[in-house]
Amino acid sequence: MHVAINLLGLPSSHQGGAGFYAATLVRGLAARTDVRLTVLTSPRVASELGDIADAAEVVPADIPAASLLRRGFDGVGSLRDPRRFHPYRGLEHAIRQADVVHYPLSFMSGPVLRRPSVITAVDLQHEALPANFSPKDRWLRRVRWHRAWRDADRVIAFSAFVRERLVQTGVRSEHIDIVHAACHPAFYEPSKTEPPSGRYFFYPASPLPHKDHATLLEAFGAVSVDYPHLRLVLVGPVGHDWTSVHSLVSRRDLESRVVFAGHASLSDLRALYGGAEALVFPSRYEGFGIPVLEALASQCLTVTADATSLPEVAGRQGFRFSPGDARDLARVLREVLSLSTADRKRRIAAGRVLADRFSADRMVDLTLATYGRASLAGKSPRPEITTRGLHQP
Repeated sequence: MHVAINLLGLPSSHQGGAGFYAATLVRGLAARTDVRLTVLTSPRVASELGDIADAAEVVPADIPAASLLRRGFDGVGSLRDPRRFHPYRGLEHAIRQADVVHYPLSFMSGPVLRRPSVITAVDLQHEALPANFSPKDRWLRRVRWHRAWRDADRVIAFSAFVRERLVQTGVRSEHIDIVHAACHPAFYEPSKTEPPSGRYFFYPASPLPHKDHATLLEAFGAVSVDYPHLRLVLVGPVGHDWTSVHSLVSRRDLESRVVFAGHASLSDLRALYGGAEALVFPSRYEGFGIPVLEALASQCLTVTADATSLPEVAGRQGFRFSPGDARDLARVLREVLSLSTADRKRRIAAGRVLADRFSADRMVDLTLATYGRASLAGKSPRPEITTRGLHQP
C-alpha cells in the first residue's frame, strides 16, 4: 500500500501531543515492509524525521511568498475546500499515485487532489472550552476542521470520548475508527539516566489554560506544608509564555519547591518519570493524554483529573480527582505519598499491563486497517479536484 502522510502545518514533531503522535506514526509506518510511505512536511520537521530517510520518501516544502490578492483567493478557496487552508503548490506529484492520504492533525491541507482520505481528529477543545480560543480561531476550526472531518472517507478518533464528540458535530459514527495513540517505544525500556534525587511530583505540559497549573500549584502548596523536602518538577515547551505560572509560584511562595526544567529530551523525560512519586496531570481537556501513557509505560503512578479521555487512558489503577478541585487533588497527593511499598508496586504493575495495550505496533496495525477501509470507500466515483485555473504561480 502506498500511503501519503500530510504533515504540512505541523510546527515540530518534538513537542505537543499531535507532534509526538505524528512522529510515532510515521516511524511505525516506515518500519513496515508492506508500506510505501511518502511524507509531506516542512523542512524543519523533515530534518527531525531524518532517521527514516532510507525507509520513506520525505518531501519538504515551504509556503511560497504570496501577494495579498493570492492570499485572498486561498482564503475563499479554503471555505469551499478545507485542504486549501495551507496554499502549498507543486506537490501534487508526490501523492498522485498514493492509495490513501492521511491528515493526522485534525485539518486538511494542500496539495488538492481527490484521493481516499483519512483524518485524525486530535481533539475538539474549541467546542468544550470556547473561552480558551479567540472568536476567529473558533470560527476557523468549525469551518475548516469540522468540514474536513465530514468530508474524509474515514476519521480516526484517539478515544471513545473523542468519538462521541465527533458524532455530535455531524460526523457519521460508522465512518469513525477508535485508534488509541501510542508513545515512543523508548518509554517501555529502563532509563539509563539518573532521575533527580529526593521526592517529587512531575507534570510535563505547556502553560495553556486548560492544563490547569493553578489547581496543581494550590494543591501542591497545601501538601508541601507537611512534606518540607517535597518538590514539583515542571517541564514544557520553552517557546510558550510561562509568566502566569511563574506568578502563581511566586504568589504561593513556592520558588524553592517548584523546579522549572524547560524542554526535556526523551532521555530526561524517561528519567523524570522513573523517579517521580507520580505523574500529576490536572488537565481539564485531553483528546488522549500521551504523557499519561508515557508514565504508565515508565512504571510511574498517575494522578489525573476525572475528565474527558483521561480515565480511559489511565485505567482503574490510576488515581483521580475532581477537575479543578485543589482540595480533592491535595487529598489524592497525600494518599500517593502514604502508599505502602506493596500497594505502590501493585498499581505500577497494573499500569504497565495497561500500557502494553497501547503499543505503537498496535496503533500502526489499526491505522493500516483504517487505510484499507478508506481505500474501499474512496473507490466510489468522485470528480477530480485540481487547482487548474485557480491562482497558479
